[in-house]
Amino acid sequence: MKKKDRADRNPPRLWAVLFWLALWQIASIRLNNRILLVSPETVILRLIRLASGERFWFSIAMSFQRIACGFLLGVLTGILIAGCMAVSRRAEELWTPILLVIRSVPVASFIILALVWISSRYLSVFITFLMVFPIICTNTLEGIRACDPKLKEMAEVFCVPHGRRLRYLTVPQIFPYFYSGCRIALGLSWKAGISAEVIGMPAGTIGERLQQAKVYLDTPDMYAWTLVIILVSFLTEKAFLAVLEAMIRLLQMMPETGTGDRPAIREEAETAVFELTEVEKQFGSHKVLEHFSVVFPTGAVAAVMAPSGAGKTTLLRILAGLETADSGEVHIPYTKIGMLFQENRLIENLSGESNIRLIAPWYSREETSVVLREIGLPGGSGQPVREYSGGMKRRVALLRTILSDSRLLLLDEPFQGLDEESKKKTAAWINSRRHGRTMILVTHDEADAKLLQAVSVIELG
Repeated sequence: MKKKDRADRNPPRLWAVLFWLALWQIASIRLNNRILLVSPETVILRLIRLASGERFWFSIAMSFQRIACGFLLGVLTGILIAGCMAVSRRAEELWTPILLVIRSVPVASFIILALVWISSRYLSVFITFLMVFPIICTNTLEGIRACDPKLKEMAEVFCVPHGRRLRYLTVPQIFPYFYSGCRIALGLSWKAGISAEVIGMPAGTIGERLQQAKVYLDTPDMYAWTLVIILVSFLTEKAFLAVLEAMIRLLQMMPETGTGDRPAIREEAETAVFELTEVEKQFGSHKVLEHFSVVFPTGAVAAVMAPSGAGKTTLLRILAGLETADSGEVHIPYTKIGMLFQENRLIENLSGESNIRLIAPWYSREETSVVLREIGLPGGSGQPVREYSGGMKRRVALLRTILSDSRLLLLDEPFQGLDEESKKKTAAWINSRRHGRTMILVTHDEADAKLLQAVSVIELG
């Protein structure tokens, strides 16, 4: 989750609160007018007396019930409409004017207009919903559009089930935007909801009590109920956001034990045909691959070597099904493909174990911890990979690819960022875990190809 903003990380200091309370006290003494301004002491004493009666707590419960209902309706509707807008341009065109109108029209105008159609009993529910809905919708839509397409590609290549993608990739990426929207909407919902109650005056609510205090010029009651609104709003926000944080942590927790049957990795059949014939690929005016034909040795390691910009990565993306050749034929006799991308494409807030188990859930947490330690990585610490060095992240991404049940392994510059000792240790581990699967690596370094025991070298460009 993204860092909270500065105001949330730095709550008000006690000395600052005491300073303003003292200033309030001095102003009330100097003004010496109980109707215009009462002292903090008077307000607190009045609040204590109010809290001793059942009507006080009943009023809070009634207002909380209505505002919470409107808030939750706004959240659910905002998420639903944001989802529709993300997948449909027509839906976005349809709802954009509505969101603009809601954001532009003053709350008081909505309250007055709504009173024509809605009973004052439900007015605060409707107004709260109206204020919350556009905030949640806009923030959620922004979160959906900010989802990393590279992580989506990674999940597609490894055939990660949609439920697991939603749980570990999509929701955590949207969550910071949704969380921020909820923080804004929670404070606004109490302001808008109480305003609606003050105007509509539904029986037994905080708004009714506040309006009565105003009519009778009961200033201590006005200040006391205002303080109640501030406190209840603050506590509601803290409680709701704490629940959200707990839910996202729970959502991302993987089971300790492996799930599902562990696939058996067999030696590849020598008769399988794996080839590209007259493949061409062009981006704009730049022709990356031209009349490229090759037969890869099935069940062995092949290295594709070329300088930067010669089309090595494009070739791997075609093999992985992420790019389509402009012409020619691509025949791959496997349905399970694993790919190490140029970028590591790890989920930064998950541990090394969890990143591996997202792709290979049949491994337990302990098993993946052992594997990480085998190549010098911290296993069992639960440390998120965002705290890893570049070389450590690269090794996690390599482990994820090799431990998958993929029949074809595609490695794009597998040892970038690793020192010579780490290269040798990681290469030895890969060779011991390949189990005769077909592996194609692209590199500009012949030494890397030798470390992975490449039996053939294909040159591009």
